[in-house]
Amino acid sequence: MGVIDQIRAFVTGLLQRVGIQGESVVVGAVIGLVSFFGTIALTGAVLVRLPPDFLVNDHPKGPDRKDFRARAARLGRHLVGVLLILLGLVLMLPGVPGQGLLTVIAGLFISELPGTNKLLRRMLRGPRVLSAVNKLRSRYKHPPLEGPSPQVE
Repeated sequence: MGVIDQIRAFVTGLLQRVGIQGESVVVGAVIGLVSFFGTIALTGAVLVRLPPDFLVNDHPKGPDRKDFRARAARLGRHLVGVLLILLGLVLMLPGVPGQGLLTVIAGLFISELPGTNKLLRRMLRGPRVLSAVNKLRSRYKHPPLEGPSPQVE
């Protein structure tokens, strides 16, 4: 009996004692991997698509009130954002596989809940975070985010 067979037998016995079947472990691992890579991709896509003046423009122009498609798209985006926030909170629970914090951040970027833009601006204004985001944006040929002007005293 090789080392790998011993490890497999040990893990299988341990999981059976706890009451977890092999299929449950595989399903949990697949869900964890898909949610991990999916939220990283979604967060990156949202960061790349932010307007360059996101950090300095406190009053972005909203959709035209009469344009039904724009309003429906805004509502749909808001609902997806709220669902991602709720999913992220569930993923943060112990024993649930996935990246809860990244999912919540992606949901905050997408939704239009009151205060989310202020919170996201505060997170992105850090020099290290802003540098990393601008490197990501340059990789996909998008202009860098305009950082806030330094305070002169």
